[in-house]
Amino acid sequence: MRKTFSFLAAVSFLLASAAQVNAGALSELSGQAGVKVSAPAKASVPAVSVPAVKVSAPKPAEKEQQAEWLVMVYIAGVNNLGLFGAASNNVNQMEKGLYEAGAAASSIKMVVEYGELASDGLGTLQIADGTKTLLVQPDNDFDNVNSKVIGISKNADTGNVRTLENFVRRVKSRFPAKKTALIIWNHGGGIVGIASDDIHGSMMNLKNLSATLKKLKGQFGKFDVLATDACLMQMASIAYEFKDYADVIIGSEQPIPGAGYPYYGMVRALAESGSRMSAKDFGAMLVEGYGYQYSGKSDTSLSAIDVSKLPVFKNKLNKWIGLLSEPENFKIVSKAAVLKEVTRMNSLDSSRDLVHMIQVVNRQTGVSLAAKAAGDDLQNYIKQVLIIRNYSSEPDNYGLAIYLPDLTYEANPYETLKFSADTDWSIFIRKILQSRLDNGW
Repeated sequence: MRKTFSFLAAVSFLLASAAQVNAGALSELSGQAGVKVSAPAKASVPAVSVPAVKVSAPKPAEKEQQAEWLVMVYIAGVNNLGLFGAASNNVNQMEKGLYEAGAAASSIKMVVEYGELASDGLGTLQIADGTKTLLVQPDNDFDNVNSKVIGISKNADTGNVRTLENFVRRVKSRFPAKKTALIIWNHGGGIVGIASDDIHGSMMNLKNLSATLKKLKGQFGKFDVLATDACLMQMASIAYEFKDYADVIIGSEQPIPGAGYPYYGMVRALAESGSRMSAKDFGAMLVEGYGYQYSGKSDTSLSAIDVSKLPVFKNKLNKWIGLLSEPENFKIVSKAAVLKEVTRMNSLDSSRDLVHMIQVVNRQTGVSLAAKAAGDDLQNYIKQVLIIRNYSSEPDNYGLAIYLPDLTYEANPYETLKFSADTDWSIFIRKILQSRLDNGW
């Protein structure tokens, strides 16, 4: 059993109340519009001309007093999530959380890059001219975002990594903190990427995002926490791609409902815990709060990963793959009937739960004892060491998905990722796909 973080007991009521605030603030959105779905479609609004990005030059400001935590939330809401109010709802939750934290709110800084596609309520789109940088302020008004605007970026493309990079550079330089977290908020598409902008028709691919995070690390050091409030992003290949840029990675194997993370409870727990909140504690706290909020809702999950454990995970994975690739084992595990049993991640058929795959393989008669032992060793390491905390509404979601396509192998982007270069997984799945071509699926 995982160790229980002592401070969580003291703030559990905050996490429970987060569910109530989220439920009251944003009614469940129906269909695809209510879920942060994978691989969003091209823009459905008329094309617009986009001049070069112009960032306003705010007056020079003295550095703020060092905070315990700086949390940067990159809200790329220039899509259906903005239209349905999810972006403004989440900022209002942050404001409410700081308000309820009282004097303790001074220990943290919440800064948001805020871009939103909105409607006037009569069906007319309101296209924001770029993004605003908000310093979140304590506020008891849940109907309006009243936080202080500290920067405006004209015509900024929220699906472009340069917009994210500029945001982090400005904020990190101005607001010193002992620990930092970056949350990327938007649609997620697994290995395809994250953060779509329907006006510019753009989306961040993982390779460009990785290069941007590398530059930011070179200037500011690693983030303590990197989280994706977006669907389908907690995959082994994605966590491995970002392993050098954060100590803890938080994300979901499954789709994330439109209401997103429990920001109200998160902000209160973060503020009121003070210096006791480590990066691992942050991960455990957010996962538990998410579990409170979506308890009973199907196909929901969130997990936090200890990035320092990924190198050993890689070695154990390669050992297991090597044994499965032996001819007698491979004949069994490559059968369509076997791999079709493995839990797939809702709308992304190529993403499957890794621990459940191990369990399915180990149930097969004829798989060698050595391969089963290596599989048990790998799944125990994932559940007991790599995963800090996992919540899932489903019994076969253990916190980490892996790329396992049915028939179509997405060589680009998959082959461009570090995971493909450093593990034998891509060789293994190409071998499986070749077997399917030879023997039928």
